[in-house]
Amino acid sequence: MEFSKKTFTGKTGIKTKYYDSGVNKPALVFIHGGMSHPLKNYGTVIHTLAKNYRIIAPEVPGFTNDYYPDKFLGLDELAIFFNELLEKAQLPQYYIIGHSMGGGIAILMATNNPRALRVIASNSAGHPLQLSENGLALSMISKVIHQSYSKQGIKMFKKLYHGLKEVANGKMDKKNRTSFALKSAHYAMGKDYSSLLSKVASPTLLIHAKKDNLFKRPDAQYLLKLIPKSTLVEVDGYHDWAMDEQNQFAKLAKNFLEKN
Repeated sequence: MEFSKKTFTGKTGIKTKYYDSGVNKPALVFIHGGMSHPLKNYGTVIHTLAKNYRIIAPEVPGFTNDYYPDKFLGLDELAIFFNELLEKAQLPQYYIIGHSMGGGIAILMATNNPRALRVIASNSAGHPLQLSENGLALSMISKVIHQSYSKQGIKMFKKLYHGLKEVANGKMDKKNRTSFALKSAHYAMGKDYSSLLSKVASPTLLIHAKKDNLFKRPDAQYLLKLIPKSTLVEVDGYHDWAMDEQNQFAKLAKNFLEKN
């Protein structure tokens, strides 16, 4: 499956890149997590779902690319930005999938939005973060160490460690995407979105990995309680289960999206 790469600038001047399969099929929007890349890190799940859906996969600005916003953005502001992108694409209806921070964005994209048919959020943000900036950095270091010795390799750990250490020490270099992303993520995930979550009318599947050390079971239960038409499924794995078990994720997503 070939994806065209495009750029988009929102009403407030925020800019990013996105990938579009452009086929004449039902639209599915995929929001990646953290510093991952939608095609490079979720390639199997995206290409599997692309058999049945037109995939639109934007990059979260400042996380995967160098389009740094002028200020840190909340999940709600990023949701508005991506909905503007979908308006420009003239999509009357679509499904939304998100992982981690992208899951929180995906959920909020469905707030008072009848065009959002179904939402899937894996190991998702949305519950106000209970960690300090240092705590978030240390949790991410723990996550990267786990990935380093399983799926992602030592190279990833070496690449990210310096930026994570900067954040843990209270520093932030805008030219270092890792430290900028973690500062931005801490701001976005620290806000209270409870009044918006209750306005999500779309059927929503929440996926929680039992060994997730970043968004734990009480965080998933918080979302389940506030989102009216939500269902919670638990899987075996860590925070990045959506990347580690992509075939299983794609199967679970496909089954939920095709429900009557």
